[in-house]
Amino acid sequence: NGEGTKEVFARTDPGWALTKAGNLIKYAAGNLRAHYLDIDADGALDAHILIEANALTNIVLYSRDYTNAAWVKSNITAAKDQTGMDGTTNGASSLLATAGSSTATVKQSITLGSSSRLQSVYIKRLVGTGAIDMTTDNGATWTDVTPVGTGWQRVSIPAQTVTNPVVGLRIRVDTDKIAVDFTQNETGPCLSMPLATTTGAVGRAGDSLYYSWGQTPIVPTFYLKFVELGNILISSGRLLVVGDSSFAAPYLLVQDNGSGKYRVAHNNNGGGATVVSDGTVGPVSGNVVEVVGILNADGSVQQLQTIGGVSSTNGTASAANALAAAWAVQKLYVGAPDGNGGPFAVRRLLVVRGAHTMAEMQAVL
Repeated sequence: NGEGTKEVFARTDPGWALTKAGNLIKYAAGNLRAHYLDIDADGALDAHILIEANALTNIVLYSRDYTNAAWVKSNITAAKDQTGMDGTTNGASSLLATAGSSTATVKQSITLGSSSRLQSVYIKRLVGTGAIDMTTDNGATWTDVTPVGTGWQRVSIPAQTVTNPVVGLRIRVDTDKIAVDFTQNETGPCLSMPLATTTGAVGRAGDSLYYSWGQTPIVPTFYLKFVELGNILISSGRLLVVGDSSFAAPYLLVQDNGSGKYRVAHNNNGGGATVVSDGTVGPVSGNVVEVVGILNADGSVQQLQTIGGVSSTNGTASAANALAAAWAVQKLYVGAPDGNGGPFAVRRLLVVRGAHTMAEMQAVL
């Protein structure tokens, strides 16, 4: 980069991510997380930087140990005898149905005020072929989460607004057996990386990553390629902010448009943000997004972006900002500085002196 940018990262709690082998690994507080994904369907996992700007609390107790009394078993035998998603021997649990006709259940009651809850668990088939269900509302609604194949698979059910959730699983066929790990119940609608719990709820503060300018930028171009990981983005959730943490003009941002689609917006002289381009496809798991933005020396901004695989033309430069020197105190936030945004994984981030096109930025090694 040509502007003397400096990386600043913070997270006050431990966090988890996926390794190249497909296992979960725990990162200490304050450490960036390498997160491996297959973004081109070639079977190879590629390294990304995981950013979860939104804070998270997992309210399920003993999320890996179903033998604990917090889990009430009916026609189910639980054992903590499975190698877990993190590779720990006896770190996860097995559940064996001892009766059929959908009477084999395991549930946990949680005292909590009304809120939108998202329920997930890692699950693996051990014996049988019958259906597996999951609930957040004490079985008033059961959702089929039957795993495919024999490996670990993370499953979830649609977010529900409930009071005092009762979460659990149901095995429909007698003698069927599954393994379970990292059960999670969090505030919806975005599915976050799991947190392990025992006697109490466990929280994780959001990731904060930004690059500060070492001097007033002289026409720098930034390029960001990332994968959106949530089922949907938080309404108006911000994925990238070029500006300050209070969104004072001038700024440029990439955000959700409130309808599950991407957009690019900017603001130079106060007032409302100008929408440059709305994405035509909603974000889905595995969606790759690329964005290029140009910050001109006079304080104006310009965009050239490919959103969700849909290309748009180079945006016209916005009006110049009389306070061009304001860029000297601006930052490039990767993730929302206010925590309002779903999880995503950064594949490439470049800041290069001069105005460049999308193709030119893509060609930089």
